[in-house]
Amino acid sequence: MKKIFLSLLLFFILISVDGQLSGVYVANFRDKIEYYVTFSNDGQYYMDLLEYLTIDILDNRTISIGHYSVVNNEVILRDKIHNFQMKLVIANDTLKMEKSFCFMKDKTFKYKSSYVDMNTLNWLKNFDSVSIEKDRADYKILNQKMFPIAYQDYQSKKYGLRSFRYRLTINKDSTYSLYVENLLISDGHWNRNGVELILYDTCLKQRFYLMIGDRVLISKLLPGDYESTILQRQTIHNH
Repeated sequence: MKKIFLSLLLFFILISVDGQLSGVYVANFRDKIEYYVTFSNDGQYYMDLLEYLTIDILDNRTISIGHYSVVNNEVILRDKIHNFQMKLVIANDTLKMEKSFCFMKDKTFKYKSSYVDMNTLNWLKNFDSVSIEKDRADYKILNQKMFPIAYQDYQSKKYGLRSFRYRLTINKDSTYSLYVENLLISDGHWNRNGVELILYDTCLKQRFYLMIGDRVLISKLLPGDYESTILQRQTIHNH
């Protein structure tokens, strides 16, 4: 009974009077890699994937950003860039991921800190689905040449100490796997529509998009990408 009382007390402390969360929650994925969910008290959130490169240096990639709401014991996350929805369930003093990318399914996030860094939210505040959808439409008008798709890996470049880069595996059976470095973040089925490659994530029930170029795929709506990342076809070496 005492344990239940303390958990309920912490729950009400973490949720403010207007039904909003505030603070940082973290889940461990593997050695040196953690996943953070940060809630601001004005109803915004962002999710960061962090890797500790050295004791003093870390790299991060924001996978999702948007608005959230708390309903009973559930936290509903609505991504502002891709318009998908995720759901966390409040379980005692933790948050358990119920609906999300496959790699986060059933992960438990523990409360870490009350400090909320607003820099990420401020940096991404000008990005929205409308502007990126316009970029998609413009690309399809200006680039109509039909380049082939290779059934192999496409990968973005590594810049300096930054280790997080995309790797997309396209399979002949119309399945795909999308990695950030070596961590699988999305998988499902793909199909082609003209100069556009559509990825359908089976857990999120959500579509992501790349534009098909000459030996490259150009991201317009990949999770965590806001800068039109270019994924280059990898050279296959015969031994």
